[in-house]
Amino acid sequence: MLPRGLLQEYASVVSLVARTFDVICVVLGAVLAYVWRFGSHSFSIPTNYQMAILLGVLLTLLCFSFLGIYRSWRGKSWLNQAQSVTLAWLSTVVILIIIAFLTKTMPGGYCYCSDLRLPRSCERCARKAGTTGVS
Repeated sequence: MLPRGLLQEYASVVSLVARTFDVICVVLGAVLAYVWRFGSHSFSIPTNYQMAILLGVLLTLLCFSFLGIYRSWRGKSWLNQAQSVTLAWLSTVVILIIIAFLTKTMPGGYCYCSDLRLPRSCERCARKAGTTGVS
């Protein structure tokens, strides 16, 4: 049995180890997903993917800290813990999807024919740019 207060004494070290492990898992997962998707065995990941990985790491740390993932779980039920971790991951993924959507560039460029200024290509803009339209 551990002496009373041992984990409390090293709580900051345990929290730092947990955060470091989360960063390693996010980076490793992102690199493995990139290699699996694009088949690149040289690990030469483009800069835009590196920035996305960095953003994912920062958002993970921010969301997990904000939602109390790194606090003590003593006295909390497993269901409460699972809900907190699920909410933290969902928050991170939803924010990343929103950022990806807002910063996405389309192959045909952006179409400013409508008042909404949505990223889409229409025939009029394609003719003006001298390319074919993308539907």
